[in-house]
Amino acid sequence: MMALGELVSRQEGRAGDAETVYRQVIAINDPNSASLSMVNLGDLLSRQEGRTGDAESAYRQAIATNHPNLAPMAMYSLGRLLSRQEGRAGDAESAYRQAIATNHPSVAPLAMVNLGDLLAEADHLAGDAERANRQAIATNHPDLASLAMVSLGDLLSQEAGRAGGAETVYRQAIATNHPKHAPMALIGLGDLLAEADHRAGDAESAYRQAIATNHPDAVAAAGKGLIRLRSR
Repeated sequence: MMALGELVSRQEGRAGDAETVYRQVIAINDPNSASLSMVNLGDLLSRQEGRTGDAESAYRQAIATNHPNLAPMAMYSLGRLLSRQEGRAGDAESAYRQAIATNHPSVAPLAMVNLGDLLAEADHLAGDAERANRQAIATNHPDLASLAMVSLGDLLSQEAGRAGGAETVYRQAIATNHPKHAPMALIGLGDLLAEADHRAGDAESAYRQAIATNHPDAVAAAGKGLIRLRSR
């Protein structure tokens, strides 16, 4: 039944069938399968117009199971859902903090990064956003720590007098050699240095390093950065 639900959920026009199967699995009340189906149901409903309330209910149902892996995932997913709804930033923050409090090795760092992004959108919460990203960096998660470095660099680069700190964090991310995050850190570094007096050469170097990674997004962004440098 689980396999059937996942299969039809990927087929166009079969969302209703997938929902039916997931609800059947939930009704069986197996601790693992039911919790996973609740999360999957929440994901399914969150992609449908006008079903955000139902998606929220599914995630909260999964959280209530206290499943050691799936409840934290539901908290994180609920945070993402609520962060996209107007006026629900506070509820999204609460869901992310719940996920962080579980100390789940994969979910907690992810929630830290998303919490940082959420708080960064509110000017008066920049300090809280910085703390969330630094907390994620401190986990040394192989994927998410470097992502948090890029997010922190982006945050600091927008604050007056924090350019040096932003450069340091970007260089930290670059040093991880993460296949996705290091190239984006090179772009962030290039953009930062391009705005600094007498650092055009360093900015160009960062952009050219980004191009050398062959990451498609980084290559496109670096090309635009080089054009901007030459047009000055």
